[in-house]
Amino acid sequence: MRRFWLKLNDMKRLILVLSALCLWPVLAIADEPRANATEPVRNLYIGLYLTQPNIRMTAAGLPQSELSANGFGFGFSAGKIVSNGIGLELNADTRGFIIETGEQKNEMTNVAITMGSNWGHKFFDSVRIYGGAGIGPSFWLNRSAYGTETTGTTKIDFTYQVNFGAAVILTERFDLDLNLKLQNLGRSGSTGPYFSMIGDISLVELRLGVAYKFGIW
Repeated sequence: MRRFWLKLNDMKRLILVLSALCLWPVLAIADEPRANATEPVRNLYIGLYLTQPNIRMTAAGLPQSELSANGFGFGFSAGKIVSNGIGLELNADTRGFIIETGEQKNEMTNVAITMGSNWGHKFFDSVRIYGGAGIGPSFWLNRSAYGTETTGTTKIDFTYQVNFGAAVILTERFDLDLNLKLQNLGRSGSTGPYFSMIGDISLVELRLGVAYKFGIW
């Protein structure tokens, strides 16, 4: 059966192309006459998310050339709808992963902060379909344990991501948000006596959360 995972190089190209397509609406804001813009009543929002992240990365010292792992995570977002469905958004996500092979256990923690834009359209006055993109720093804390020995490393790199989702408008104040994020988390990894994991890390993440809308403009 064909695996769901894309190759790392294919994933990076896909994210770059989709990022370019999703970021272009920010440039259009400067050309749009503000006098004709219709602002939403509540154009500020914050969101909290539970996430199911899945990573794929390069491995050395093992028969397979790549490793994948499921994890757990939490996310936070804050944004503003600027004009006609175009918004600016700040995202902060933290994820944890554990990979065990033989006597070696690798614990990986990532924190990624991205700033970007999104564009959406409302259907039936109850569902907003949107897409977005962002860039920012990616922080890694890696820990390897084997026997009585442990090693730890930290790494800071660059991350870029795109996401697509649907927000169901529950009330005037709350939305239920489900989205899928594709992200390159930069280059990181950990080493040990049994195997090493060093390389570019790609992410596919399902996110479910609630957004709170405020700010009457």
